[in-house]
Amino acid sequence: MNDPLPPDEPRLDYTGRSETAIDYAYYDMPGGAAIVLIDATSGAPLESGSSVLFSGGSGKSSYLIPGGTPAGTYYLGAMSAAGDAVIAQTVPFTIARDG
Repeated sequence: MNDPLPPDEPRLDYTGRSETAIDYAYYDMPGGAAIVLIDATSGAPLESGSSVLFSGGSGKSSYLIPGGTPAGTYYLGAMSAAGDAVIAQTVPFTIARDG
């Protein structure tokens, strides 16, 4: 049996995607957290694109996939306001490119 997350623990859930955007829900995020696309293989965030949750809290949003993003496995990560730690992340997902 899975134990529920402790209250007030930041959480980021993948909720779906289109060809151009990734939909997500966030819960108990601190203000200033930035949502970034992270390469699941290297663990490195993509240099372009991020969404800042200025007021934090809980809600739903979409992350626009930057043009030219190579095919691969990624996840969305919530970076701390200081940018020094991933405080929550989604499950991995695949971005495929027609070639």
